[in-house]
Amino acid sequence: MCWNIKRNFKTGALFFTVAALILFKTSSCQGQENTDVKKMLLDFPVERLEELIQTINPDEFKQTLKTGSSNSWEIVETKNKPNSANIQNKRSPDNAVIFYKFKTSNPKWLFAVKQVNAQNQTTDLWLYDPLKTKNDWEKFNVTSLLIRDFVSEQVILPPELNLDSKAFLQPEFRDSVYFKINLFTFLKEVEKYFPNSSSALAHCYIKYKYTLGPDLILKKMQDEDYEMLPTLTAIVEKENPDGPGLTEFNCPHGVSVTASSELPSATALSYKASNVLDENNKTAWSEGMKGSGLGEWIEFTITSAFYIGESYQLQNGYVKDKTSWMNNNRVKKLKCFVNGKLLALILLNDVMDYQSFSIKPAWFKINNTFKKGDKIRFIIEEIYKGIKYDDTLLSHFVPTGNCG
Repeated sequence: MCWNIKRNFKTGALFFTVAALILFKTSSCQGQENTDVKKMLLDFPVERLEELIQTINPDEFKQTLKTGSSNSWEIVETKNKPNSANIQNKRSPDNAVIFYKFKTSNPKWLFAVKQVNAQNQTTDLWLYDPLKTKNDWEKFNVTSLLIRDFVSEQVILPPELNLDSKAFLQPEFRDSVYFKINLFTFLKEVEKYFPNSSSALAHCYIKYKYTLGPDLILKKMQDEDYEMLPTLTAIVEKENPDGPGLTEFNCPHGVSVTASSELPSATALSYKASNVLDENNKTAWSEGMKGSGLGEWIEFTITSAFYIGESYQLQNGYVKDKTSWMNNNRVKKLKCFVNGKLLALILLNDVMDYQSFSIKPAWFKINNTFKKGDKIRFIIEEIYKGIKYDDTLLSHFVPTGNCG
């Protein structure tokens, strides 16, 4: 019995020893992860910060880190960012340097250093080695990212734009360092060659972003803002006294039309689908289902060899007069399918004017060459609400093109 007691005592002692070691190691790791950013920065080569309008000398930098303030600089607390330090100029708050700390898979720490002034902001990456007593900071350069590294495979870039030119980056700092292409700068460049395309490009042109992991290797990943489907916005058309008429290129005789439903009428007036082709503002197609018509569709079948199917003109709502137009629903968003394949989303304007759109924009890779027998279906996705009735109408909806 005594032997058993001793054995159990030894086993218990061993258990508590191991537990103590684990606890000590865990505390040490947590202590390492929570190492004060300000202490690490004391030896940072602040003289190499070249984008600040008013430079900060090493002595004043150290004083600011130690006490929170100096003659010209102060530390501003940043909410929800414990591993950062924001040092601002007291006289010019838009002149600042912000440090973000990230753990790596080796003893070194990665710092993103963002310099901000009234005209510009730049970000550089630095590595801090706590095992060194001298030269413990070194600049870290990531592989250059090019424009082609960010864009989707399904879009066409203008040939004048050099895909192999260096991308203008927009870094983000969360759980890691992320690199996105600066969307504003990129779209401004593209719009030089594809005018009026920025709204459609915004979320379907840029597909990728990159993250710098603990191993300090860039990893490619899909951008959370990426949308595979282009969202195309119709353009409101106005009469041009020096140009062709608004309906000059309409091709109503090149297609047949059907719909998922049609509103029945107790009078001679009809709301059949073919009304969209008759070029008569007094008639319209109205879906016939109970409710606002979400999910109802109108479909064109190409019946001729004309070069049509890519572009369309329409008048949204019941345009025979202003009262009828306001009383009934209008279409806000359409889903476009070609031969059963979802191709794009179309945003329509809430106006009585003619408006037009193309489902095959110049910058988007679509294999379709429209031909006789092809079916183009538009499904009502969203509406503008009428003030009296819950029926959704289109007065005019015609493919446009070369149908001479």
